[in-house]
This record gives sequence, C-alpha cells and structure tokens, in this order.
Amino acid sequence: MGRRETGFIEDFFNCLFGTGTSVKRTTDFWGNPKTIVHNYKTGTIKEYTHNQGFFDNHDQTTHYDDNGCEVGERNGKRGLIFNTYSSEYTGKCFRCDGTGIYQPTGKTCRKCGGTGIFCKQK
Repeated sequence: MGRRETGFIEDFFNCLFGTGTSVKRTTDFWGNPKTIVHNYKTGTIKEYTHNQGFFDNHDQTTHYDDNGCEVGERNGKRGLIFNTYSSEYTGKCFRCDGTGIYQPTGKTCRKCGGTGIFCKQK
C-alpha cells in the first residue's frame, strides 16, 4: 500500500488550512476494500475500489470535483492467465478541464477532440 490512513487530528488540520490530503480505508457494500483520498488543496476526491469481479481481477477509480460531482471513472481488469492489465477511462478531459480548448496554446484539445469528454482504452 502506498498511502497510509490519516488520523482525526491530521484530517482536522488539513480541512482547516485547506492543504494536504486525507486517506480513509473502508469497504464497499460487497466487502471489497475501498480507499478514499480527499485532496484539500484542489478539492478533488478519488475513490479506489479493488478486488471486484468474480475472480477479484477488476478495479475501479472514480474522480469527483470540488463540488462533489463525478467527473471521470477508470475501470481496469487484470488478465487471469497472462497477468496483463487493461483499463478504460471515461469522463471530463483532464488536459483541458472539460472545456475543449487547451489553455496554453488556445487550440482545440487533441486528447478529447474538442468535445471536453475524454475516452481512452489502454
């Protein structure tokens, strides 16, 4: 595990000063391990759910913006025989923040084709 769970006092200071991240570990309805990471600086929340599927080979990451609205989701699957991993991301384009215009150049975003919606299979 890469992130340690934060305690109450650290969560309180992060929330009070608007800096840092808090990590909570829990389980979902089916008993799968779930990690919730709240970044207080950007206001974003990511929920990671692992070991889904019949053979525990699926995982899911859901991204929420600072208003609590879902902006993207990544679903991944590990192969059972060859240990390969494939994933699919759908949601608001992370490169242009869903506007369709890449800000540094002012041109139409190549990642989402100007729609603001990014969909990629890997």
